[in-house]
Amino acid sequence: MKLDSTGSFLMENDKAVEASFKIALLIAKDKKPHTIGEPLIKPCLITACSVILSEDSSANDLPWEKVIGMCTDGAQAMTGRRSGFIELAKKKNSKIIGSHCIIHRRALACQTLPESLNVALNIKMSFDSNSFEGNNYDLLFVGIEGDSSYSALMLFNYEGDEVIKINGPSLNQWGLCLSGCDSDKICREMKHGLLRKYPAITDNYFICHRLIGILTSSIYDAGIVLDVTTGTHSLLMNLSGSTYRTGGWGHILGDEGSTFWIAMKAMKIIINDQENIEKPPHGFSTAYIWNAIQKQYSIEKRSDLLPLVYRQFDKSYIAALYHHIVAGVKHEDKLSAWILEDAGRCLGRLLLSHSSKIEKELLENKDGFPVICSGLVWENWEMIKYGFVGELHSAPTIKELQLMKITATVAHGAVLLAARSVNIDLKNILPDECTVFYHYKRDAVLKHNETE
Repeated sequence: MKLDSTGSFLMENDKAVEASFKIALLIAKDKKPHTIGEPLIKPCLITACSVILSEDSSANDLPWEKVIGMCTDGAQAMTGRRSGFIELAKKKNSKIIGSHCIIHRRALACQTLPESLNVALNIKMSFDSNSFEGNNYDLLFVGIEGDSSYSALMLFNYEGDEVIKINGPSLNQWGLCLSGCDSDKICREMKHGLLRKYPAITDNYFICHRLIGILTSSIYDAGIVLDVTTGTHSLLMNLSGSTYRTGGWGHILGDEGSTFWIAMKAMKIIINDQENIEKPPHGFSTAYIWNAIQKQYSIEKRSDLLPLVYRQFDKSYIAALYHHIVAGVKHEDKLSAWILEDAGRCLGRLLLSHSSKIEKELLENKDGFPVICSGLVWENWEMIKYGFVGELHSAPTIKELQLMKITATVAHGAVLLAARSVNIDLKNILPDECTVFYHYKRDAVLKHNETE
């Protein structure tokens, strides 16, 4: 309650604030959310006060003429127009002003935090739940990876012990491996901007492209990275340190072979068939694909695709059709199988775009040079294999290679790069090996084909 200038109840008001603070402190020490005060602590206090003081205010001679303001939560019992507490109090003193408690407003706001703020809160809670006593956490390395569909954060101490791992929405020493960091200039500008705007967070940032983080997360110092999610891009790093990138042009100029491209390819086949512009490849039935499109996007006719693609564009939502196409292959739908096979051809060409730049030492690596494959499409390797391997045959310089997946995360690589930038080696945070899922040998495949 806010009282007038006479100060008759100033002491009582001070005590109430002090009591509120001490209750909040006890909640924090017990590592409970502060919102517990609303459903539990408050009813307990009301019950106790009702028993001790009696709910009848007249019995306690409360001088209503001196009350000029009341601060409550937004419950109907407090703010109701007819029988709410404030309305009943105004019958005692019509000059009373009612207001909504700012602490209660904050509690309500925290129940529907934006995803980005929720991630920050999770990080804070992870810190609170870890005991740092007896450990040296003066030097911490944070690794962040991200693209158009998700982000992840990992924090390690200088000995390589994992402290925190948090997953977040579509995007001490900080390492950031992010799509879009395409040049040294962009990375420098981002680094200087972060240090200028948030000088208290860290002493330094190491920023690079997501592809560098993927390669660093493997056990190899050189090789090719094929990153295929809702977009498509690749990187070649030679043992000499020279690097070359292809792809990464976005959904308007590129992304061939990605989940988004696969979805759009399916839509285009349906549109061309229904408008009699071009028949499906090999005359395959479009029934399954059209039904999958209608189900995924909740549409009835092809013109319903226009708002989806132009007015309400959401790349990840559109790309989700990929899962239906994968299911179509499992149900022996021939058009679904052809679309994924064609995606394999696109990815094979993406790899071959580096063939003239691969240095001899890497090309002649024992058991073939490593190709690190990252992204959802590689989870269904058997569905893209025929088209992918078929493209490799067109490049006689590629004799042998190994397709593999990293068992660490890109955030691990970001942490490792951040540590290296200050001359600390944290390679112990990486697993001992990658998972090889296909070993390509040109001569063996050609011989097998001739036998068939």
